[in-house]
Amino acid sequence: MGVPVLHCDPTEISWKAHRHVNEQNGEACLCVRSEYRIHWPFGSTLTVFVERLVVPYFTGELYYDAHGCWPPAGHRSHGAPGIIEAYLELTAGLGEPSMAMIERLMRLLARRADPKGHELCPCGSLKKMRACHRDVVKNLRRIIAPKDAHADLLTCLKEGTLRERRD
Repeated sequence: MGVPVLHCDPTEISWKAHRHVNEQNGEACLCVRSEYRIHWPFGSTLTVFVERLVVPYFTGELYYDAHGCWPPAGHRSHGAPGIIEAYLELTAGLGEPSMAMIERLMRLLARRADPKGHELCPCGSLKKMRACHRDVVKNLRRIIAPKDAHADLLTCLKEGTLRERRD
């Protein structure tokens, strides 16, 4: 089953990026695409989706209505900067984060084929993954679908956060 979508009524919440709403279709941006299964794991109920994603979204909207800005914590920037913020948290188990590490991880997760133990670890240590962060990468691969990592990678490339590589 796919991830549910929250559509906002334009008379209640304006369809503007600064309100975390897609301006073309009114879909609420509840989190970065690669984070959905962290907040709403496979097998979770719709109630869990509402509790972990919808309620915090509407709480942020209420705060925005009262203060004219988002709460100091608990939300992401728009577009590529928000994706990078999410991946900074996702890479916490890989050591000191860097843009190069994030890009290596995103490219690895975006592939259809599972990472192999003989490949270099995305942490940048130049060690084989089986001797480095195999379990961290395996766990991320379990919760982040390749299509989501690929879409995040393309957004970051398009917005210039990451540079296109010519391998």
